[in-house]
Amino acid sequence: MVKEVIKNVFAVSLLLFIWGLLAPGESLADYTYLVIRGANLKKIPLAVPRFQNSIKAESGDTMAREGTKLIEETLDFTCYFKMIEHGAFLKNPQEKGVSIEKINFKNWTSIGTELLIAGGLIQTGGDTWLELRLFDTCKSTLLLEKSYKIDASNQRCVIRNFCSEVIKLLTGLEGLFDSKIVFISTGTGTKEAYICDFDGYDPKQLTSNRKRTLSPALSADGK
Repeated sequence: MVKEVIKNVFAVSLLLFIWGLLAPGESLADYTYLVIRGANLKKIPLAVPRFQNSIKAESGDTMAREGTKLIEETLDFTCYFKMIEHGAFLKNPQEKGVSIEKINFKNWTSIGTELLIAGGLIQTGGDTWLELRLFDTCKSTLLLEKSYKIDASNQRCVIRNFCSEVIKLLTGLEGLFDSKIVFISTGTGTKEAYICDFDGYDPKQLTSNRKRTLSPALSADGK
């Protein structure tokens, strides 16, 4: 319930922005991904195939599966993207890696994909790294490439950082994925203040007044 309310507020706020994805040297008039007409938003068809796992640790498959799901959920939350169902994929690009030279972009444009996010887990020494790439399938170009040192404890943070990079590239605005929301809940029987991530994840109780707590606010330093 909380997540649905937060998502609706988030979507309504972001619909106020008009934004497009520009390749180097292009103007907005040359190439526009999203067009807003009144209350209608043209969503970008986005495909996120399961990340390739090339590490030997048993946790690799779990991290690949959960990481793929998390990046889909995070970007879908913005209401800017139309997520392509995995069942529609003609081929998983991770079978041959995530380099631009090894992706058959026609396989993706033929099912309506305009943006593709490909990722892979690799082992370097004793460290695990997640490589993520964002492609424009229509132009067969690489738009964004990032590599993160990762483990099970920081995977959510890593994915959100990449999603913020994607939003910044597409809009010119900083992503909101590190935002916090303070709200009132009666889960303990009295009205207390709680804080959670932008999407309702990881709620934590802030007050234990055992009486009515109303109108929470954050100071400029976040306290």
